[in-house]
Amino acid sequence: MRYDEGTDHRSIQTAVIGSATSDLPIVLPPDYHDLERFRRTHQRDTFWCGVLLGGCGKPLSDRRYRDRVCHFAHHRDPQGIPNTCQRRDTSVSSADHLYIRHGLTNWLKSRNHQAQASYPDLGKGPGGAVDLRLAGGRQVLRVQLDRQELQEWEQAHAALSAEADHVEWLFGPDSTLAHTQVARQGYALRVECETVGTRREVRIGTQGPDHAIDWTDLSQCRMTSAGIVTPPLARSRERARERERVEVRAPRTPVSFPLDAENVAFTDAQVVEYDLPGVDRYVVSVSLQPAASRVVRALLALPVAITPPRPSGMYALAGPAAVSALAHPGTHAADWLVIAEGVRELTDETGDKWHDLKALRPTESPAVPGHPTRTDQGPSRRLLTEAQVVEGVRETLAKSAGMGMRVRWRTISKKWKRTGQPFTPEAQVRLMVAVDAPREPGKPVLTTIVQGIDDGPVHHFGDVLTGLGWSPGMSRTMVEAIHKRELARAYAAHRLN
Repeated sequence: MRYDEGTDHRSIQTAVIGSATSDLPIVLPPDYHDLERFRRTHQRDTFWCGVLLGGCGKPLSDRRYRDRVCHFAHHRDPQGIPNTCQRRDTSVSSADHLYIRHGLTNWLKSRNHQAQASYPDLGKGPGGAVDLRLAGGRQVLRVQLDRQELQEWEQAHAALSAEADHVEWLFGPDSTLAHTQVARQGYALRVECETVGTRREVRIGTQGPDHAIDWTDLSQCRMTSAGIVTPPLARSRERARERERVEVRAPRTPVSFPLDAENVAFTDAQVVEYDLPGVDRYVVSVSLQPAASRVVRALLALPVAITPPRPSGMYALAGPAAVSALAHPGTHAADWLVIAEGVRELTDETGDKWHDLKALRPTESPAVPGHPTRTDQGPSRRLLTEAQVVEGVRETLAKSAGMGMRVRWRTISKKWKRTGQPFTPEAQVRLMVAVDAPREPGKPVLTTIVQGIDDGPVHHFGDVLTGLGWSPGMSRTMVEAIHKRELARAYAAHRLN
């Protein structure tokens, strides 16, 4: 049966079975008839005011009443010595930390996870928290039941994070820290126990930004290396993945138009650094002329399987081709981006069709300040300053953010190689801090666009945040929460209209 757990706070409603140090809890049914069945079920068990309940460790007996709630009571002392038990909570919920420990441990075991449990004392005796350590201690579940100050919580999180790869927090009904957790990572996990007969069943809640809590049975949740996944979290993440799939299928790019490839020629081809997220192509800067039109500077994106055109060669486009305006006009002195599937070299076909297009002599190569050049004798790449690389990375990230896409780390490392310096961890942090400096109110962290492991932040991202003015020594969870928030802000700030 279900009943109001606040019915009688004057008497002991919970005990442990077997010994004073046991952590096997039991709830005494308050109803006269239910107690009869309880006695038959537990006729061989002994009940104790357990030390893990904050009790005195002495045996208890059940008391049966028709006119009031049945409850546990200490044995009467034969010499009449009054009981001095200092147990601070005797209500039905006083053993919830034990029920939560058993509920979570059994749930984890059913999913092939072994957990070591402990009951840390937060200063008010047992019952304030429960720790479950998985994977040899590298993953920790901390159930926070007692109220705790923000600074104390952050210190506890830092201490746990120093020992584990991932710390998952679950907050009890009385904890106000869940609201802070929601602000930092977008949600918080809650935990509570519900009385069913002589048991307390564990439920998990998902608290969102609106502070509403969606409760679910523990059996419906999954355990992953990144923590507990509740049904509401699973649905939310699936919706996010679906939005990403839609964005990949229909990226926010400028309008493009098909070209009559056979009537478009180019020369002065120079390989340049220009990222096209999600496509396997390289880009060349060219002098391009549609038939009977004027010559323009453009960027030409070609499949990587095609040999780069020679600067002194004359070529026509081959296969399907399209043109669009560059998101950032003037990039590499060009305003247009042409996507083509192939090229063919011209010999004496120019005639009047492309009369203004003049091929370079083999020794010539058009200079584009700050960008690589090449000749027919092979590639030649001029070193760039750190400031030039920073500006190039910033431009690439802004463009990718506008398209709702991410940039791979190796793309950034390739750009840094243009400085001729090793890409050490210190250089990585220095580059990313320079891209986002100075930190200003309302300005998102653009380097969140750089894609790390499992779509999260890149390595050393916490050091980058410190370099931009955040507090040093933040936990991994806090860094990931800031990254998630700033990534969304970067997309919003640079989205193409």
